Amino acid sequence: MSHSTVAAAAVARPSETLLPSSGRLPSLDGLRATSIAIVVLAHLVSTGVVPLRAVGKAVFETVTAGGELGVSFFFVISGLLITHLLLREQSRHGAISVRSFYYRRAFRILPAAYLYIGAVWLLSHLGVFEVRPAEFRSALFFYWDYARSSNGLMLFHLWSLSIEEQFYLLWPWLIVLCGSRQRLVKVCVWAFCVWPLVRVVGYFVLPGLRSRATYLFHVRADLLICGGLLAALGSDPKGSAILKRCLRYRPHVWGGVYLFGLEPLLMYCFGARFSFPIGYSLEAVAIGAIALWAITAWDRQWLARLLNLRVVAHLGAISYSLYLWQQLVIFRGAQYGLRWTIPLLIVAAAELSYWGIEQPFLRLRARLGLG
Repeated sequence: MSHSTVAAAAVARPSETLLPSSGRLPSLDGLRATSIAIVVLAHLVSTGVVPLRAVGKAVFETVTAGGELGVSFFFVISGLLITHLLLREQSRHGAISVRSFYYRRAFRILPAAYLYIGAVWLLSHLGVFEVRPAEFRSALFFYWDYARSSNGLMLFHLWSLSIEEQFYLLWPWLIVLCGSRQRLVKVCVWAFCVWPLVRVVGYFVLPGLRSRATYLFHVRADLLICGGLLAALGSDPKGSAILKRCLRYRPHVWGGVYLFGLEPLLMYCFGARFSFPIGYSLEAVAIGAIALWAITAWDRQWLARLLNLRVVAHLGAISYSLYLWQQLVIFRGAQYGLRWTIPLLIVAAAELSYWGIEQPFLRLRARLGLG
């Protein structure tokens, strides 16, 4: 059966939702694996661990935006998954427990993050490198993106985790206030459309943060909002019908062409003059289209099936720990000349963090009845 036939058949059954109402969303771990692969490979290239000639290195860094493209994937996926889970809870229980949501996020995020920050503190205390107290504070309390004094390399990647944590503080309350999926969709559409203006205004109102503008919550939040919008549409019959019609036109193909072809060219030519007014928003739409295709085509198309292979899904499962530890391992390992052992060390550190920290705390969370 062709892709168009499947989409048409789906539209003929409008009572069905695009996203499953139970179980895990297919392909998400595979998408996480893809995201962290982009980040890690970009850092390996920038440090010379993966040697490329000058032209090849420039092209690769332009296409991946120095690894930020992988982070953008994480943002959209995170907004989609968190919104989907909250809406599922609302459907099952008639309400959302914001307190339970924060407990669940704390058990999921804090142990591994604080283990990494503790390791960096210990190495800094031993004189391996210098990290200032202000940088530790902004990392511990997740405001690294807005802390002007936070520039230390070993904690710098926590700008993206800070953005996600700030999103988590606001998003469940917004869903509760909206009360229904239909109202949430309207709010998401409105917020997504107005966000380019927020970005541009912030650029002029906060001139002192321009040097780190791409790492700020108010600059990148529409990527998370886009994921939330897809989840709200995909869990509603009418919204699902709209998305299924969109899938007829293979938006994931156009999304891939944009992300790996047109966007790098536009960024090379115009830089922030493109990314701030519209670039990040278009990036969110392109990534959302790819994510939606991967979730719905996981059992029909070979490329989507690859995202669900056991080894790929496992890399996605440990992607949070990979994200945390790759910064220290790559940049310090490159200085010590470890080169090709670095990827193995990253995976080893991530596996230890995943099995030794993440999984025990998730089991504890389940035993406490927090989901």
